[in-house]
Amino acid sequence: MADTYSPCQEQAEGIIKLSGEIGVHHLDDLYECLKDRFVLEQDLTIDCQEVVQMDTAAIQVLIAFKKSLTEGHKLTIKNISPALEKVWEIIGVKQMFLKE
Repeated sequence: MADTYSPCQEQAEGIIKLSGEIGVHHLDDLYECLKDRFVLEQDLTIDCQEVVQMDTAAIQVLIAFKKSLTEGHKLTIKNISPALEKVWEIIGVKQMFLKE
């Protein structure tokens, strides 16, 4: 039976909601979701309120997406859990995504 769960849902134009455990098994979904926004060249907000866990492979997809944005477009991540924020701090990407 195929896995139909997708951690990436569009909430509104320019807003993506991530949820659950985002790992290597969901990278294709995450990539496709972000790629669709990239093609539109629009600013993007990612709501992580319902993210339980995110592995380094998923974080690498977010890093690659952020680095590939054209000048003048931005990626905003909001509602990140304290646990995920701590992981991002440990691996050195917190400042890339969460500007104070």
